[in-house]
Amino acid sequence: MILKNGKLPPEILKDFVYKYTSAKSDARVRSSPGLGDDAAVIDMGLYCIVAKTDPITMAVENLGYYVVNINANDVVTKGAVPRWFQSTLLFPEGSAKEDVERVFFDIKKTCEELGISVIGGHTEITPVVKQPVAVGNMMGEVLKQPLATETKMGEVEKGHLIDATRVDDGDDVILVKGIAIEATGLIATERPDLLKAKGFDQAFVDRCKEFLRNPGINASTPAIAAFKAGKIHAMHDPTEGGLGTALNELAELTGRGFKLFQDRIKVYPETKQICDALGLDPMFLLASGAMVILAPPEETVKIVRAIRNLKIEASVIGSVVGKGEGVYFMQSGDKVPVKAWHEDEIMKVL
Repeated sequence: MILKNGKLPPEILKDFVYKYTSAKSDARVRSSPGLGDDAAVIDMGLYCIVAKTDPITMAVENLGYYVVNINANDVVTKGAVPRWFQSTLLFPEGSAKEDVERVFFDIKKTCEELGISVIGGHTEITPVVKQPVAVGNMMGEVLKQPLATETKMGEVEKGHLIDATRVDDGDDVILVKGIAIEATGLIATERPDLLKAKGFDQAFVDRCKEFLRNPGINASTPAIAAFKAGKIHAMHDPTEGGLGTALNELAELTGRGFKLFQDRIKVYPETKQICDALGLDPMFLLASGAMVILAPPEETVKIVRAIRNLKIEASVIGSVVGKGEGVYFMQSGDKVPVKAWHEDEIMKVL
């Protein structure tokens, strides 16, 4: 069987995870690898350590900025504050010293902005890669017991450790920011020629490039504000495969379905123009920068207010429904299923 570029199909990934992971052999591991589960949780006694590793393989520009934010976004889905970062950086033969140093600089700068310490990693020049590749490992921590005084570390109490088994029917589905932020910026950065061939001018291309920073691919800052403001049952960082894939992964993880309202899902005007011109579906486009939050309705107002206080958008796009109902849009009283698996639309243009 020849596999396509991108994420493994879910049925293959589930099979491999079931056969070849060993988390259950260690009682300290509080979460087993699986679809929709963004990070591992390890019980260390007083603390739980939350760990995540993720690569950046499509972007060349802003590589250091990408790899820090993508991994930080996943760590916060467990209710932890990102604290320590390592990276493996692979550069092709012929790379200039200045190109390598730029990635180091961007990693350091981004980590400083987010309060993260760089604690090590590995860098090499290798003929195996054709363009720079960055693989990050991010760790954060969650306090299991409240402390008498607030610490400098910014940890959260064990009650804030986010556990998707708590998801219940009727929970709200909250979307932070809009969708396909990363894809909009990446297409403009890597394929400006394609956009110009479709009639877009340089000003439009430059505006889309800025999407990587505004609205930005960072979702950890609003996510931290969210779990400090109210009780959250689950969070998931939609990346490759977009919001559509992320919601189906959450459905797999929680064993529940989602009723959605398409008109509540924000698609930025620039993103819509690109999708219309290139024939792309924004629901299945790279979506780093967004965050999906599942929370009890009575907590929603506090969570949304905390995010909006940061001048960041957040809105309720649907609700959790019963087991076996799947993921679907409500349109004119009808249920329209959202595809369970879809190759990321960006593969059509990169």
